[in-house]
Amino acid sequence: MRILLVSNCRLEANQGSGYVICGFAEQMRRGGHKVEAHGPDDFIWFPRLRRLKRLRLLLGYTWTVLRRVLGGRFEVIELWGGPGWMACWILSLIPWRRFVIVSRSNGLEPHYKHVLRLGRAIGTATEIAALGGTLEEIGYRRCDALTLVSHFDEVFAHARHYKGKNERERVIVIENPLEDDWLGQEINFVREPVIGFVGSWIERKGSGILPEVMRRVLDAMPNVRFLLIGIGEETSRRLRRDFPDPNLVEIIPFCPRSELRNHYRRMAVLIAPSIYESFGLTFAESMACGAALAATPVGFAAGLIDGREFRAINEGSPAGITALIGELLGDMPNRQRIAEAGFKRVQSLCWSDAARRIISLYERLLRDKFGADHFGRHTIQP
Repeated sequence: MRILLVSNCRLEANQGSGYVICGFAEQMRRGGHKVEAHGPDDFIWFPRLRRLKRLRLLLGYTWTVLRRVLGGRFEVIELWGGPGWMACWILSLIPWRRFVIVSRSNGLEPHYKHVLRLGRAIGTATEIAALGGTLEEIGYRRCDALTLVSHFDEVFAHARHYKGKNERERVIVIENPLEDDWLGQEINFVREPVIGFVGSWIERKGSGILPEVMRRVLDAMPNVRFLLIGIGEETSRRLRRDFPDPNLVEIIPFCPRSELRNHYRRMAVLIAPSIYESFGLTFAESMACGAALAATPVGFAAGLIDGREFRAINEGSPAGITALIGELLGDMPNRQRIAEAGFKRVQSLCWSDAARRIISLYERLLRDKFGADHFGRHTIQP
């Protein structure tokens, strides 16, 4: 199978979206499929110009797709990210096309925008249906299939009718996989009372309330420690002024992925009061390393069982989050049971299964559109 992959995210395997995109491409290549991949470093127009970045990215993205489709023979066009909407719209108008168009999302931009606008996750189909449209939705409605990484985004996609009458067959959720060596680890679930946070220190991830949560927890529970990872140098310096004792608040501004597992294995609880996550790779990573997850029910966490596989942050105030942490650390046997159930839940997030599902989707789309006689079967080898 010949696949054209174009992404609005840089194709760097050590970054969140880049890790997922590069991982799928590598799995397909291992299975004998040909993948031609292009990221923004390849096509953004006038890269040194600071203005109109989104427009320059959109035009470069669209031009690259059209140029390569006309110049090569591909059976699948993978359009990663919202900027693929214009290319998808144009390609869908070609009556003689011999390829299928798949929009692949690591997070639905319209969902993200509306959640941030409200300051909370959108909860009802009526609210979602009443929202105004965006340009990205053109691509999600014109493609042959749309892949998502969480049921949290799937609810939004169905409410917005991205695939009309066939949406149940064309909107596919494939949860982000973990690397093989993250699965099946030997875990000691008995932990010191360490509360972890991993990721960018931005408002969307709860940075506005976390310092107050930390103060309250440290005042109420003197034996608790915080471990903050990947928050950057500037934020680290600012927080260090507020929390000068490194024995109470340990800060690691940047952490190589090769060392990240060891830090997760130190945490009793990963705290994640995010307003929005498309998936939340840190959620699954922490669970794979034996930490109990306390998170807002967004992204991957929206599909977990509260009280069994994680603890949901339903009261997003500093007082509410502090009380939740107190419950978890005050009942260590229960915290351990939640961590063990979370560990079992993420063992299914393996690359081989994800690759089989995406190739199975492509085979079905090609058969439905062009018939079994024109395209042979293509399989990913275990």
